[in-house]
Amino acid sequence: MNNIDLMDKYKGEFAVNFEQFMENNLSSLKEEQKKYGFDLSLFPFLLCFSGFVLILLTDYPRYTLFFQCFYSTVYLFVAVILWVYLSNKCYQQELKNKVYAPFLNIFGNLRYNKTQLIPDSVLEKSDLFDKFFKTHAIEKFGGWHNNVKFKINKFKICRFKKGMDIYKFYKYRPYKGIVLHFRMKKHFNARLLIFPKNFERSILSNYERIVVEGENFNNHYDIWVEKTSRDDSRHNDVKYLLNTAFLDKFIQLKTTFKAKSIKCSVYGDSILIFLESNKDLIRLSHLFKRIDDINQYKHLFDEFASVFSFIDVLNLSSKIKLS
Repeated sequence: MNNIDLMDKYKGEFAVNFEQFMENNLSSLKEEQKKYGFDLSLFPFLLCFSGFVLILLTDYPRYTLFFQCFYSTVYLFVAVILWVYLSNKCYQQELKNKVYAPFLNIFGNLRYNKTQLIPDSVLEKSDLFDKFFKTHAIEKFGGWHNNVKFKINKFKICRFKKGMDIYKFYKYRPYKGIVLHFRMKKHFNARLLIFPKNFERSILSNYERIVVEGENFNNHYDIWVEKTSRDDSRHNDVKYLLNTAFLDKFIQLKTTFKAKSIKCSVYGDSILIFLESNKDLIRLSHLFKRIDDINQYKHLFDEFASVFSFIDVLNLSSKIKLS
């Protein structure tokens, strides 16, 4: 089965599971949506805010009444937008608290809890990040697919300089991203890193840059392999892993998740992929949209289908020792 067929297969399964989920939960979900949609508790505050702006403007006689009313209306409009935004955020959080776990079952054996956190030690061993960094997990879930364990986390990663005060961690080049961590049945002795072309990262001296078959990939990414005493075996490992299927799936993950950039580390039985992106991992229905509209969730179908087909195409569950 080729890659496109695999993607369509999983998206079809997700659509069927989605229909079953909505059949069982639609009434309760609509009640939550109705409650937040008609919650006007913040509206008096917005009116008071607009009136306060109007009163302030009356202290300036050079402003005409039309000018004062115009500015007050603009502030009211901004306040309403803010109210909608905050109401939607509260609604989204309430949905996560109540239906996140059963919703994730649409995509198979997944769990959403603190045990699915990818520890900093795993990130450090990957050699993908600067030596000094601090992380904050925003979302975390994981599970199993075809006997392969994986975790998906959204992190805020803060880089800092050695000797910087702890208070300044979050003020030095913070960025957000999605980390995919797979546990293979294979074992890869030589550590392998993939970075975007001209990525600002100090590569350690014990790495060397290589190229693979695929001009398009080499034009956009740099591949670094850890030096070992067994160079012949190391190059065989790289050729085995970085086949056409891997390169295609690697690029597809970046496209599907709409990431700004992607980088990867392979070491031991671990594959760790970092996608720089500010988007939420799983966003449920918007407050003012039909909660059972499947079109709202198609991006989720695409993302999980790409992750599962990544596992299947690369055959990560087969027990092969490299090197």
